[in-house]
Amino acid sequence: MNYRTLGSSELQVSEISLGSWLTYAGGVGLEQSRACTDAAFDAGINFFDTANVYGQGAAETAWGEIVSGRPRDSYIPATKVWGPMSDDPTDQGLSAAQIHKQIDASLECLRTDYVDLYQAHRFDSDVPIEETLEALGQVAAAGKARYLGVSEWTIDQIQAAVAIVGADFFASSQPQYSMLWQAPETELFDACTPLGISHIVWSPLAQGVLTGFACLGTASRLSSRVVLLVSSWEAGASSTCLRLTRCHWMLLRSPRRLPSIRLNHSIVCAARGIASVPNLGAGHESARGVGSANSN
Repeated sequence: MNYRTLGSSELQVSEISLGSWLTYAGGVGLEQSRACTDAAFDAGINFFDTANVYGQGAAETAWGEIVSGRPRDSYIPATKVWGPMSDDPTDQGLSAAQIHKQIDASLECLRTDYVDLYQAHRFDSDVPIEETLEALGQVAAAGKARYLGVSEWTIDQIQAAVAIVGADFFASSQPQYSMLWQAPETELFDACTPLGISHIVWSPLAQGVLTGFACLGTASRLSSRVVLLVSSWEAGASSTCLRLTRCHWMLLRSPRRLPSIRLNHSIVCAARGIASVPNLGAGHESARGVGSANSN
């Protein structure tokens, strides 16, 4: 496993992180979650990315239990805030009150006094950006988060924040990026480089579509993954659908005939779930393969 510095921080994170969106939030049982997490440690992964909204605390709680017996300096937990945490419509977003409430809840679930990276999961247009930034800064000043980041913020939103609090405020950005979704290449990657902001890309294997087992599986299995991807992407729906249809048949006929992705020094880490592959052995091989590719 190779390791890289995350943006302007002092964090040395593994090039592959273990995510928990569709897995430890309820799709995978605790014992399988434990086995996958142990496999991640065995593969050299030290970076674990989650969010409070994943199962409304379920993913954080699972990891809190699983890693509680390990030395705190052996892993780097990252979590996020923004999503709805209950049926109460006010129990979401990036207001100061919500950020302070949710960081405390996340720390309790994760069984730790601080997280290494605390991220704004989305931009909240209903709250003044100044309020959000001040609250995040207070979280870091209180020692509850070592570094701050954003997820799925546009470059305009990031630059607006930088104009208020400076380039060192955020260490990372977390966009979706894969062979099938290359939108960050148009502007985000290059614009963040001079700001010292690294990228933790999520769904680098397109929720399993780009894994080897999907290529070798049945057409129906792959088609179901494609449908899932189309339903989850919020922008460029029609062009994405056409692109997925084309890549779908490429995968069935020739797994190597896929669009290339940009290997960029600012892409520090790929966040994915080992549980998305059929067995832990495949998870080890996948982690080694992607780690090698990202080291260029």
